[in-house]
Amino acid sequence: MLRIWVAVFCALLCGASFAIPLERKLSQLQHQSWTAKDGVPPSPGTMAQTDDGYLWLGTNAGLYRFDGVRFELFQPRSGSLPRGYVYFLKAQPGVGLWIGWGVGGISLVRDGAAINYGVEQGVSGGSWWGFDFDRQGGVWAAGVDGLVHFDGKQWRRIGQQQGFTAKKASAIFVDREGTVGAFSEQGLFLKPANSAVFHKPIGHTDVRQPPQLGPDGRIYFMEESSIRVIDSLARYEQADHAPIFKGKPGAAQSMLIDRSGSLWYETQAGLHRTDPDHPAMTERFRKTDGLSADIIYSFFEDREGNIWLATSDGIDRFRQVDVNRVTPSLGTYVLGQSHLLAGDGNVMTAVTPNFDGGWVALTPDGVVQNTDWLKRHPGGHAQSGIRVPDGSFLLADRAGLHRVWPNKKEETIGWPADMGPVHLVRQVIQDRDGAPWISVVATGVYQYKDGQWRRHAALPKEGKQTPMSMLADSQGRLWFGYPDNKIALLQDGKVSLLSPAQGMDLGRVLLLYEADGQVIAGGERGLAVYRKQRFQAWKVSGHTFMDVAAIVVTKAGDVWINAASGTVRITGGLRDFLQGVPSAPSQVRVFDAIDGRLGVSSVLQNFSVAEAGDGKIWLADGGGLSWIDPAHLLKAPLPPPVTVESLKAGEQHFRLPSNVTLAPGARDVQLNYSSPILGTPERMRFRYRLDGYDTEWRDAGARRQAFYTGLPPGQYHFRVIAANGGDHWSEEGPGLRFTLTPNFYQTLWFKALCAGAAAWLVWLAFQLRLKQTAKAFKAQLEARHGERERIARELHDTLLQGMQALILGVDSAAKRLPPDEPARARLDRLLLQADIVLSEGRKQVLDVRGTEVYDEGVFALLSRDGAVLAKDGEVQFASQVFGKQRELQPASSHEIYRIGMEAIVNAVRHARASKLTVTMRYTRFALHLDIGDDGVGMPPQVLEQRGTPGHFGLPGLYERASRLDAELHIVSRPGAGTVVGLRVPARLAYARRSLLPAFLRRQRVM
Repeated sequence: MLRIWVAVFCALLCGASFAIPLERKLSQLQHQSWTAKDGVPPSPGTMAQTDDGYLWLGTNAGLYRFDGVRFELFQPRSGSLPRGYVYFLKAQPGVGLWIGWGVGGISLVRDGAAINYGVEQGVSGGSWWGFDFDRQGGVWAAGVDGLVHFDGKQWRRIGQQQGFTAKKASAIFVDREGTVGAFSEQGLFLKPANSAVFHKPIGHTDVRQPPQLGPDGRIYFMEESSIRVIDSLARYEQADHAPIFKGKPGAAQSMLIDRSGSLWYETQAGLHRTDPDHPAMTERFRKTDGLSADIIYSFFEDREGNIWLATSDGIDRFRQVDVNRVTPSLGTYVLGQSHLLAGDGNVMTAVTPNFDGGWVALTPDGVVQNTDWLKRHPGGHAQSGIRVPDGSFLLADRAGLHRVWPNKKEETIGWPADMGPVHLVRQVIQDRDGAPWISVVATGVYQYKDGQWRRHAALPKEGKQTPMSMLADSQGRLWFGYPDNKIALLQDGKVSLLSPAQGMDLGRVLLLYEADGQVIAGGERGLAVYRKQRFQAWKVSGHTFMDVAAIVVTKAGDVWINAASGTVRITGGLRDFLQGVPSAPSQVRVFDAIDGRLGVSSVLQNFSVAEAGDGKIWLADGGGLSWIDPAHLLKAPLPPPVTVESLKAGEQHFRLPSNVTLAPGARDVQLNYSSPILGTPERMRFRYRLDGYDTEWRDAGARRQAFYTGLPPGQYHFRVIAANGGDHWSEEGPGLRFTLTPNFYQTLWFKALCAGAAAWLVWLAFQLRLKQTAKAFKAQLEARHGERERIARELHDTLLQGMQALILGVDSAAKRLPPDEPARARLDRLLLQADIVLSEGRKQVLDVRGTEVYDEGVFALLSRDGAVLAKDGEVQFASQVFGKQRELQPASSHEIYRIGMEAIVNAVRHARASKLTVTMRYTRFALHLDIGDDGVGMPPQVLEQRGTPGHFGLPGLYERASRLDAELHIVSRPGAGTVVGLRVPARLAYARRSLLPAFLRRQRVM
């Protein structure tokens, strides 16, 4: 899968055809070197790049790889590699990296795994010096012990049977026709593509490096003392072409022909680069110029077009950039901060005080065009200049103001008497009448008119305040920008000051510029455009431009700015602003040091950016001049799919992991990843997410590590993508799937067991609480019952006993009267009434004590008393009991009886029923009492309100049930009768507990 991703990446990258143009000079390329202090391994001698984008280094200390940021000793995912001297590296697309060891045979690194080939596989343990690949994908290897071939399955030694009779093979090369060339001490052996054997050797010259195929199809051949082009391998010793380089024996050590046709080579005296067709124009670059060392072991061109050099002291890279430095052809001149004025065609004029002669006209390749002027003014130091509509050129230096005409005619105007303490002209402009105006540092503004210099009294401080910028616009107006956030506008002889009331918010006004009839001002706090008699701030989404010193609007409508952040291009910026369309962030590009923009433009140079006639944008800064070609900006290569390089969790460390299972206890995970971009690694940005944990992508910036702490056990998929400085993100690679194995206490069964135990404890606590509640309720009932018995005893011992004594006394007194005494008859009647009252009192006392209910049983009493009431009401009565009858608690039995009798009385009196049924059920968990009739039923509102106002039957039922902590349910429908159901929990109803085990006792409705 990984090879599929990298193959796609390679196709995209190769389609871009990145290469350094032949016309670019070394001085216009960005050079960077890495040495031991940057982590470069010792003595890197050979380089290669694999499909995943990594740069591989073969060194004396083993195999290293580089992703553009860090060097690391390669340790494969599986297998192992020798730690000795790597002699040669070559990458085979879609396969991997072939390694020729100084001692140890041949190895292949493929998808992070290492495969070693030694004697058992048909490869000797001697040095292997080179590889190449034939059309069938076979691998040819040349070494000290001869020649071998790998067909994808096994190695085969090439010997006399195949026509190869030499003892060693110095180099191997396969040309575009498929011919295999093996160089040896006997000469060159050739095997045509359609032949199985080599022809007899030709020539006698051996080589240090194999030939190289150029982009034009020519073969470049290096021998000990020269580098030349050969028409074919068969004519490698024929002098068909003059040498590109010729030196002493042993001078030529290494070479490279890049994809644009430039030849890079080393002669033990640093780097040489030339056009093979014009070798006289050879460029040189040595250690004194910044090269890590003058001894170069090998060259390599990566897929981005960067040129790499492996030297005796480090690694060097040359890279094409968008900002191209200009070095004048007159080498004695040094350019610094300059005032740029566009000329004809590709010529740019630079006015600089550091350049002898004052000004210079240059082409992009540095050719000076105004040598005549420089000869006539060898010591001039210009201060400012301007091109005016009549074609002439105004140049200010210490001698005066020079007007130079295209026909080289010159005239000079002397300076006014007061030129201030430094005698420095900051800027020159010319009004519509052709009169020059100058801004002099610490002196103010002068106008040259009628043969003399004069001040304009209406300007600030009567013209004695020095403006930082001036402009003569197309309408004849003159603009003067000052350091105190104001602009003076001179129009038709009148001066008006523009201040914050007119939208001014620039701080120091560093520049004034006109484009498309619009006046643009720039300063410390950005840009503003003059519209409708006021300045309107020019804001660009996502960007704030500070210290804007120079601006140019190109013929294409793009805006280029020199500001504190660097050189900025806004595509279509002014047009969008005038149309009220905000510029999107994607329209803005900042050119910085990565693009070759090294110097800093001074805020005092408001002409440090200009457009030449050929469309190139020229820049001036403290380092000199440079240019950018907007029509041929480099395209940032799309990064390859990101590689997860390692995973670390505690003491567990996995290199180049694929699917990983971590041991129990891992919670904190560190993942290292990379997407090798070798040219602009500083611009790489990454995003990642961990499926199974993250809900969205995380922005990692330039960081190439991800950290996760406290991850729970589970399966995860780490995914990561990269962008090379823009909004185009790489294709997503396979990422990394890994599993965190849980500890036993993190497993599902353990959690389920804990949850069950917790539920059992909760249930147990609930049962304990129920038991405590039942005990407390039982105590309340018993206390209530005891109080009733106490009251009954008191009534029996006091009121009833006293009344009995009173009755006996009256009866004794009555018997003493004659039988016919009228008073006796009255007393007998009174005694009869007293006996009735006493009998009723005894009955009430028994009712309070509940003795009858307890003695006879609730069901028996309800059956007896219910039958009596039903008979009086002419209602058919039936009673039935289910379950094993159990002894009831005295306190509860009285309440149950009262509730049942109240329900029976209500049914007999109000239901107009023909049948009445009493049912009692004994269960293990509750006592159930149901009283049902077939009467008229109850209205719904009576059930909802639990009774009728003024009546106490239903409310009394509910109150008694509540005191008993029982459940009372009444089900009734009009015309369908009524059922009153009472459920009393077993713990409150029965005198003894259920015989069920404790862990099964629970409350439920049966």
